[in-house]
Amino acid sequence: MAMRFRMIPDADVKAIRAARKALTRIAKKTRRLCDAEKAALGDPDVDWKPVALECWRMLDEVDALGLTESSGKKGHEKLRIRLVPSGELGNGFAL
Repeated sequence: MAMRFRMIPDADVKAIRAARKALTRIAKKTRRLCDAEKAALGDPDVDWKPVALECWRMLDEVDALGLTESSGKKGHEKLRIRLVPSGELGNGFAL
């Protein structure tokens, strides 16, 4: 049975669910690029620079979006949204 939200509007619930799907897609692409970089670094016959630059570019974009990788079992890491606000409020998050 699905939970009925009373305090959180339906539009916010839909937005959060859509964001979770987007985070999953981004995490899969990031993992794929980082795995390709590791494979290229281990193979002397492959030029690792273009592969590494693509991975690094993806990691820069992920960081710019305020996403962070959570720790977990190898291969089961997840991307999460950093909830710490920027600017003056970055030092504390008062509720």
